[in-house]
Amino acid sequence: MDGKEKASSRSQKLPKSSRLKKKSDFKFASFKRVKTKHFLLVIALNGKGRLGVSLSKRILKTSVARNRVRRLLREAFRQNPESFQGLDVNVLGLGPLTSASKTLNYLEVEREILKALSSMKGREIDNEQDF
Repeated sequence: MDGKEKASSRSQKLPKSSRLKKKSDFKFASFKRVKTKHFLLVIALNGKGRLGVSLSKRILKTSVARNRVRRLLREAFRQNPESFQGLDVNVLGLGPLTSASKTLNYLEVEREILKALSSMKGREIDNEQDF
């Protein structure tokens, strides 16, 4: 792999400004929760278009599985920035993800996340401080 390929692959990464990193970033004042087959999305309505991923060892036992699902979620976020504009989204893994993590692919994850975001518009706001 030469330098040009390496530089282009780095530009494909999700920038740090688009990630929820600190504990305070995950404390949403007003948010909506949307449940899908494999994920629970906690969406801050007054966000900056950032993504946080919280996958527990209880759901996905191996780090390989957790990191694979994280990569799929980040790629779906990176490929669809217009869908996440003005929203901070924290994605949590649910029980069915345990058995599906090996067969889950990018298109399934993207479809599930985008469908959840589009269905979120009609829901009521939860006013919990911490999740």
